[in-house]
Amino acid sequence: MTNVITIKGLRPISKKRSYRRGKSGGFYLSKSYKNWEEQALWQLKNYKEKHTGKVHISFQFEMKGKLDTDLDNMVTSVLDVLQAGEIIDDDKNVVSLEAVKYRVYEDWVTKIRIEELEGGEEE
Repeated sequence: MTNVITIKGLRPISKKRSYRRGKSGGFYLSKSYKNWEEQALWQLKNYKEKHTGKVHISFQFEMKGKLDTDLDNMVTSVLDVLQAGEIIDDDKNVVSLEAVKYRVYEDWVTKIRIEELEGGEEE
């Protein structure tokens, strides 16, 4: 098990709910998602350990106050940021995960643990 990766003070924004239709009919990501992604990547830049191959990831989401959000949306967005930050090589290599969310914290905190799995493919 690796050290805990922490993203502080940022509410994970749902990527799939952040697509907006442009005037030309195409789609683009919202400013709120791009801002969240940029700030999360900035916090992750000092994390030097890179994970290639099959991994297990554990997420703990501490949510501010009584706010709530869908667990699957938070997981997907954080996986995309871990891949963009080159902490994991590809989110398709996440072969197992666990995620839990807690409410009524003073601020948003995402804690992530990544474990490399030996033996390659899951059966």
